[in-house]
Amino acid sequence: MNKKELLQAISIESGLSLKDSKIFLKAFTNVIVEDAKTGGKTSIPKFGSFFCRHKGPRPGRNMHTGAPMIIDETNVLIFKPADSIKKILNSDK
Repeated sequence: MNKKELLQAISIESGLSLKDSKIFLKAFTNVIVEDAKTGGKTSIPKFGSFFCRHKGPRPGRNMHTGAPMIIDETNVLIFKPADSIKKILNSDK
């Protein structure tokens, strides 16, 4: 699902206009990113949590030359699904 399809799904599911759905999605993502930037954890009950994890520098290889190199440290946004979501996703097994 791309952004356009997501906005249409939000619009249909919520009854909001496409314009309001776009405003909602932008606000939602901004709040999560800003909270994660400050070290916070955004939890949505029965859905999951978003938080930032620091990854230190690590050894790697240059894909073009194969030469060893150090991959820089970085921060990544992590989503950890709630148990209820995990059960829904694995219910067909």
